[in-house]
Amino acid sequence: MVFVLGRVWSAISVGILAFVSLANMSFLETGFNPLFLGLLALMVLAGVLKPHLGALLGGMAFCVTLFANEFYLTAILFIVATGAWWFFVGRKGDAQANLALLPFSVGAVGFNIITPLLIGSFLTVKESVITVAYAFFISLILAGFGTSSLMGWSILEFWNIGSLNVETNMVGMLTQASTWIALIGWLLSSAILSLFCKRQTRLFAGIGIAVALVVLLLAVLAGDWSQLGHQASWVASAQPLDIFTTFVRSDILFTILAGIIVLLGYITLGVPRRHVNEE
Repeated sequence: MVFVLGRVWSAISVGILAFVSLANMSFLETGFNPLFLGLLALMVLAGVLKPHLGALLGGMAFCVTLFANEFYLTAILFIVATGAWWFFVGRKGDAQANLALLPFSVGAVGFNIITPLLIGSFLTVKESVITVAYAFFISLILAGFGTSSLMGWSILEFWNIGSLNVETNMVGMLTQASTWIALIGWLLSSAILSLFCKRQTRLFAGIGIAVALVVLLLAVLAGDWSQLGHQASWVASAQPLDIFTTFVRSDILFTILAGIIVLLGYITLGVPRRHVNEE
């Protein structure tokens, strides 16, 4: 069951990555262009048969797209990041590839907050930290497509990057404290969850998801408050309705929902098995 779900998920993730990459190459025509459809089918097939190979091919295509659209610095950094991730983590298995590409799939529908929780559930602490850092970098690039939000990149609205200044949007996000707070939250929550899941029991995994969820929620709230500019004056003048609406927002609700989904996965499917020895 898990094997089949993994291959289906790989096909979806690699398919989205391949489509966005190929559709933004000016020298390729989309639609019923045989070359476009052939390359798309080839990468999706690779994702189904060998997810880590599909991820590598998709990553190469994405890099070409960044160069073709003159985002040279981002393309170079993406090559370095992909190479480092592939050497230390990606080449070790299919799960690693599927998890690294989560920003392309779950991020496409605004549910990227589940990424660090899924990575921490399946990978060792070391692999989790490396993969989360890589997935965060991908999320930053995709956010630069237009949403400027790490929660997702809205594929229906921003799949075409030809008229966008991705790097300007990325720099704008990097100057915000909320981006770095989010990175810390992703890394900590994933590492903590991975540590608890090491025991391979539902009890420890349940405790781990609770702790990781608290860390993510604190990161989301801290990031939001860092953007208010006048936290002290806001807290002093806040009305009960202001405080209520602060907590009842899509990012908070989506974070809680992500934790519930992962917990239900532990209950129904069990804690993901790891096929490597952890120190």
